[in-house]
Amino acid sequence: MNERGAEPLLNPFVAVAVGDPLNSKVPDVQEVNKEAFEGMVNLLTAIERTPNMAALVLGEAGSGKTHLIRRLVSLQGDDLVFVYVHPMKDHRRLFSSLLQIIIAALEYPPPGSSQASSLSQLEILAAHVMVAAFEDYLGNHPDDGGRPYLGTVKRHPFKILGFRKFSKWDSLVNRTVSFLSRHASLQGHSAKRILRVLFQYLDESKREAAATYLSGSDPDDEGAGLLGVKLREGDFTVEAREDRSKEILKTLGKLLKYYRPMILCFDQLENLNTDQLIGSFGRLINDIVNEVDNVLPVGFVRAETWDMRMAPSLDGAAKGRLSSNVFHLKGLSLDQAIEIVRARLSWAYTGTSYPRPDDFHPFQRAVLEKRLLGLTSPRDVLVEANRMFQEVTQEIVRIVPEDPLRILLHSFETEREGVLADTKQPPARKDVLVAALNLLFRCRDRGKGYQVLAVDSEGPVDLKIRIAAGGAESPIQTVDLLVETANHWNPLQRSLNLLRERIEANLSQVAVLVRDARQKIPPKKGGMPKTVKAREALEAAGGQVLYLEYRHLADLYALVYTSDKIGSGDLTYTADSTGERRPVDKAIFHSFVREHFQGEFLAKIDQALVGGHSDTS
Repeated sequence: MNERGAEPLLNPFVAVAVGDPLNSKVPDVQEVNKEAFEGMVNLLTAIERTPNMAALVLGEAGSGKTHLIRRLVSLQGDDLVFVYVHPMKDHRRLFSSLLQIIIAALEYPPPGSSQASSLSQLEILAAHVMVAAFEDYLGNHPDDGGRPYLGTVKRHPFKILGFRKFSKWDSLVNRTVSFLSRHASLQGHSAKRILRVLFQYLDESKREAAATYLSGSDPDDEGAGLLGVKLREGDFTVEAREDRSKEILKTLGKLLKYYRPMILCFDQLENLNTDQLIGSFGRLINDIVNEVDNVLPVGFVRAETWDMRMAPSLDGAAKGRLSSNVFHLKGLSLDQAIEIVRARLSWAYTGTSYPRPDDFHPFQRAVLEKRLLGLTSPRDVLVEANRMFQEVTQEIVRIVPEDPLRILLHSFETEREGVLADTKQPPARKDVLVAALNLLFRCRDRGKGYQVLAVDSEGPVDLKIRIAAGGAESPIQTVDLLVETANHWNPLQRSLNLLRERIEANLSQVAVLVRDARQKIPPKKGGMPKTVKAREALEAAGGQVLYLEYRHLADLYALVYTSDKIGSGDLTYTADSTGERRPVDKAIFHSFVREHFQGEFLAKIDQALVGGHSDTS
């Protein structure tokens, strides 16, 4: 076999950015950023003895942050609950947005689970708590007939859920709530209600309603009735949902004592791009650190952004909390750089039958060491290795500059496919949808039949857009867009009535309520009669409801997540024949939105903005 016959099937260095930290397949090198990784593990180990902690990871783009996050993900099957948090977008709703992300993560089985593979982490968390309560009860009632089962459920806590089919299940749940109520912080009415809802999550007939409530949102009347929860007028305000979300997270934190600690990975904090968002994020961190047990919030951000943008905008308490444990992603040693190349080559040859002279083929180690000497960034090492790979495997050495738009399109498709691959298809996130629509109209200055003149995100509606429907010389129209993800009729009616009233007061000429297609109005025939009347009144006034299918949500989420990658410097491309890499910039993103972001959803938007009606069936 000749030299070229021993080449791998792919170039393992061509994809310089790792991409999605949760799903990337490229190999990790444990020694890189080992100090930061072990430091966070030590914090988690000490969190019960030394609560009220936070951490900050500072590192430039390409410094190995994504690999570090992946390493933390790998621990979650045994040692921790890992929750990845994309940058949140609405400074008024950070707690409720965060709780929605946390509950969505807890509704998945723990990674690597086998015996309890069909159970979510939320079920297993409840099972651990019930086992602790069961053991406590038997300590006070040593003659109880349940004692023979204690050893089994302590070894395999999920087995206690097998009692759901027996008559004593309700008694077991009540004893668990009573056991938890001994905690001073779990004795209040709000905490007891949260606990009751949590254990009703174990009943499949009530699971959807319970998950909605535990996510900080409001179940509909039927779901509230199933849970025995009475919702009052004041419960539907943004402030009330934020307070309730904080209480739910505090309660979950107490329960994590019986399961495992949780790490909240706040990634790409460069995208907190307003003083309001930074300030609200600081208050969120303060509240988590001061009031939520067994949860470690960790922020990932570039050092320059922290020093120049975030730290000056945070109050002293928040800045002190985050900077109490700072981990710097340090530069590579030559040995670590060599190991990155070796690991990538080994990965590229996996599954092939080609004989290799050594672990570094097709490179010569001595040449490799000489070329990598002085490179301290993992990204720079991969760039140089990519250049070397092309030199030794191609007859003509020529580094071809990359089209940044192609890099961006690939990122968008990867993010979109990731959302579509989520079999649970979690409920729509309002903050992300509003951010996506804001991006769409700020970048896409011209639609089919109209021109965007201005976009305002302050006021009673989520977006107020000024358009000229027939071109720049046409009369200017104001378009109201309001995203409503609530299940309950109360906030839904308020949103419908607000849009209708604004049209009738001539404050807007076009009004569109944007809604998840899984939340039709009505959800079933004959349901929500008063809400249906409110929808019909909006339509009679000239407004409409625009439903988004899950594939539309995937498009909009991918738009935001790709924009966030640009904001954090995670998208780069080969700029010229020297191999220099540059970050994809916002101008390319704007071009992408204007010229390449397409789909059925945009046709619906265009139709809505020029006065047409979408299908509300």
